[in-house]
Amino acid sequence: MLVNVDYKESVAICRYHETKMSNLEHSHLRDTVEKLYDTNVKLIAMDLSKVTYIGSPGIGALISINDYCIKLQEKFEDEVYKFVIFGLNSTNTTLFKMLRIDTFIKITNNEEEAIEYLNS
Repeated sequence: MLVNVDYKESVAICRYHETKMSNLEHSHLRDTVEKLYDTNVKLIAMDLSKVTYIGSPGIGALISINDYCIKLQEKFEDEVYKFVIFGLNSTNTTLFKMLRIDTFIKITNNEEEAIEYLNS
């Protein structure tokens, strides 16, 4: 399984277990997270600490997940839906900054910061 889901407080923590996030994995990741939102999970943290390479399909999946979260927030204004990524290595952090992904997807350093952000 590419993604395991743990729960801490009201947060679903999706742990990505592969070192590469590329073409084959991206649709499974997106579907897994979107199903969580569809089952009334509102706060999701994505653990990418094991990922050493993120290809464009993987980046696309993360952007798609974030967009899905935003659409849910717009549709259900009385509810709070949030998505955050944590555990990026230095190479992937640099990539996300170069692509300016960090300007529209919240990125934290670790799980504790992610949970704190999601519960704020």
